[in-house]
Amino acid sequence: MNWTSPRAMGFEMRAFFVFAQLRRPCCRVLLCAFSGVAACTDPTTATACVWGTTPAIVLSFASGIDAKPVSANTTIVFERLGDDSLVVIRGSTGSAPTAIGSLRGTYELRAITPGFADWLIRDVVVEQEGCEPRTVHLNAFLQPVP
Repeated sequence: MNWTSPRAMGFEMRAFFVFAQLRRPCCRVLLCAFSGVAACTDPTTATACVWGTTPAIVLSFASGIDAKPVSANTTIVFERLGDDSLVVIRGSTGSAPTAIGSLRGTYELRAITPGFADWLIRDVVVEQEGCEPRTVHLNAFLQPVP
């Protein structure tokens, strides 16, 4: 029997394997991420993790001509690579930025605004910082279409 693989073990041994692995900081964080338990702690600071409070990306909209804020109805479509779905956000852009996602990973975003060319960005990498993602701030400079 391979003692390093929980798949090769019986149910009782899997529970012991998981318990033994919890002593390793990296495994504690992974278990917290998979179980969604709010009582987990960040191994670097020993503080309790609060999931989903920090956005992965903050997106602001401005005119590509004069860099002034654009206020219009916009549809934002984004995907975190590796996920099985697209997320669509519909709303009005303005002076307040739009929060997108809450997990680390690689994102692709598209903003569709009437009167402007579609804005697209790929391979936006969001790193982990403790329990939360390190927020990436983006400015979408929209180009008017004739």
